[in-house]
Amino acid sequence: MNTQEYKQEIALVLDFDGTVSPEVMLSPLFELLNINADKFWAQTQKLTEAGYDRELSYLYTLLQVAEESSVPLSNKLLRTLGKNLTFYPGFPNVISFLKTSISAVDAQLCVYVITAGLEEMVLGSLLGPYIKKCWGCKYAEDPSGRLSHPMQIVNSANKVEKLYLIKRQYLNHIDTYKVNLVEPKDDVIPWKNIIFVADGETDVPAFEVVRRGGGFTIAIRDKNNADSGDTMITGRTHATLHPDYRQDSLLTNILRKAILNTV
Repeated sequence: MNTQEYKQEIALVLDFDGTVSPEVMLSPLFELLNINADKFWAQTQKLTEAGYDRELSYLYTLLQVAEESSVPLSNKLLRTLGKNLTFYPGFPNVISFLKTSISAVDAQLCVYVITAGLEEMVLGSLLGPYIKKCWGCKYAEDPSGRLSHPMQIVNSANKVEKLYLIKRQYLNHIDTYKVNLVEPKDDVIPWKNIIFVADGETDVPAFEVVRRGGGFTIAIRDKNNADSGDTMITGRTHATLHPDYRQDSLLTNILRKAILNTV
């Protein structure tokens, strides 16, 4: 890749549920399919206890419920449902504000999403047009266009791999081994230019890698939904902040300063 094509890039890497959105991403699907959320998550928990990975548990359960309904699920429908996703105050408009904040310097702010939620729904949401690359869980389709089986999952471990794909700008890689062959000196985006914003325990490995590398980490903790996870992220993040992305908020001011400090 010819890195001379790029200005200095600053990567704003976001989780989704609990980070930029207050609701569970599956909520529009629950409403469409008339799913009882408590029963749904109880079923996924049974699969997890039986040995399924947590992400596969919910993906498989969703397919089961869809089979029992009269609504054929497709990736196109998932993307359409993404329009119904809600966000915390000020988001995603804050992205335009942050980009304007650095418009006078030789840098560009690019947005990435790494989520265990559904990639198609994220891309169909109001955040979609701002995203350079999104990684999320994905389904394959059968010949009729219906969702058939999971083809990609994102979990706490491979979130770290996605960070390296960002650093090395292998955004559409097929050879998953190739990313490991790049010397750190050849990284397109250094750690110091990565800002990672996420909310939960599944993000702890990514928090730790970014922070140790020299990037900036922010934990989002909604005061209305605080839990014991705070102890897991202590010491792995530079700040723990309430999800208010309006221009005059503490979170937005810290994001802006973190971005400018990389230039």
